[in-house]
Amino acid sequence: MSGSQPYTSPRLFLLLFRLELLALLACFTAAGFAVAGVVNDTILAWVYTIAAAAGAGTFLGFVSRLFFRRFSFPLRWTAAITATMLSLLIMGWLTQGLVGADPTLPAEKRPDWAGLGLMAVGIAASTLALVAWRKRAAAVSPAPAREGIPEPPPAAQEKKIKSIPSAKAASSSRNRFGGVRRFFQRARRDAEIRLTGAEKYKCPYCLQPIEARDPRGVVVCPICHTRHHKDCWDITGMCQVPHYHA
Repeated sequence: MSGSQPYTSPRLFLLLFRLELLALLACFTAAGFAVAGVVNDTILAWVYTIAAAAGAGTFLGFVSRLFFRRFSFPLRWTAAITATMLSLLIMGWLTQGLVGADPTLPAEKRPDWAGLGLMAVGIAASTLALVAWRKRAAAVSPAPAREGIPEPPPAAQEKKIKSIPSAKAASSSRNRFGGVRRFFQRARRDAEIRLTGAEKYKCPYCLQPIEARDPRGVVVCPICHTRHHKDCWDITGMCQVPHYHA
C-alpha cells in the first residue's frame, strides 16, 4: 500500500500562501523605509521615524485587509500587526536603530521605550487601515402591520415563503408534462385515421354495394356516370338519379 500525502484544504493553502506573501512585503517595506531613512537629510530623524512606523503600519494594514478580506477580522488584525512589528524590527536591524525598533539593543539599555512607542504607532495605523471605510449593514425595518389583520407567527411566514417556489415548480411541471401528454394523444388519434385509397359505390335502385368485379354486372349512366347493377338497369331501363327525368 503506497503512502498517502496529508490532505490540505484549498482555504488553508490560500491562507498560508498569503501569510508568506505578507511577510515578504513587510521585508520589502522595511528595506524601502530603511534606505530612505539613511539617505534622508531634510526631515528630522525622530519625525521620519514616526512617519515610517505609521506608513508601514498603514500600508501593511491595507494589504492585510485586501489579502484576508474573506477571513475573520481577528485574523486580519493579527496578520496586520504581526507584519507591522516584523517590518519595524527589520527596519531597526538594517539601520542599527536609526529607523524602527532596534532588536540588537544591549540588555542594559532595555526596555527600548522608543521602539515600543514606534510599535504602538504602527499597530494603531494598521488598525485604522483595517477598520476605515467599512460598509455597515443597513438595518431592515419590519413592515408595518395592517390594521385589524394580525400578523402570522414567524414560523408560518417562513413556511409560506418556502411553499411558494415549490407550488410554482409543481405548476410548471404539470404544464410541461400535460403538453407532452397532449402531443402523444394527438399523435395516437392521427394514427387511427387510415385512408384506404378505394371508392365505394351503391346502386341507386337496390341500394346494394357495387363491387369492382360485380357478378351482377355494372352499367354506368352516360350522363351522370352513376353506377347501377345491370339487372337493376334492365328492370327500369333508365338511370335512377332524378336528373334523368327532369
